Amino acid sequence: MGQGITLVHQRHMRRITRRLRACFPGLSSDELADAWNRTLIQLARRALNGQFRAEGSLYGLIWRIAFCRAVDLLRRQNRWRRCRQAREEALEMASLVGPECELLVEELLEAIREAIRELPGQQRHVWEAYADLQFERHKEDLVAKASERAEKRLSWKTVQRALREGKQKVISSLRRRGYFR
Repeated sequence: MGQGITLVHQRHMRRITRRLRACFPGLSSDELADAWNRTLIQLARRALNGQFRAEGSLYGLIWRIAFCRAVDLLRRQNRWRRCRQAREEALEMASLVGPECELLVEELLEAIREAIRELPGQQRHVWEAYADLQFERHKEDLVAKASERAEKRLSWKTVQRALREGKQKVISSLRRRGYFR
């Protein structure tokens, strides 16, 4: 298995990443490398799970996987760019409106912190880490911070699940307090 992935890497990496760069000029070299690594991982998983079909072109399969991984990276990049932009605009609006708005923002943040304190163990640790990072969701930072708070190593999947499950509880708590309808 390892030799096959190495062979795929040696034979196809340059051509695929060149094509990805042409299709997605906005991706950095690191992001292209990440897309390629995710491609190899998915290819290995398919091989291990017996999801390989003999018909069709291996290059075509690799290209399709790499293309999808690059699209995923762009979506994630755009989503976080929009979130950061909205956050910056909200902060700018708060500074224009004056201290009253800053008090409302602080009040809302405190209500969110109270809702987080009501969460059960692991969800609370993950959400506290998320709040510590000012609600930025950088995978490595969030996993490290959540693991530190939980005093045990958490996986990214565990962190994602805790965020997803805790989100509904935080929103419900804010609704009870009259922040959402």
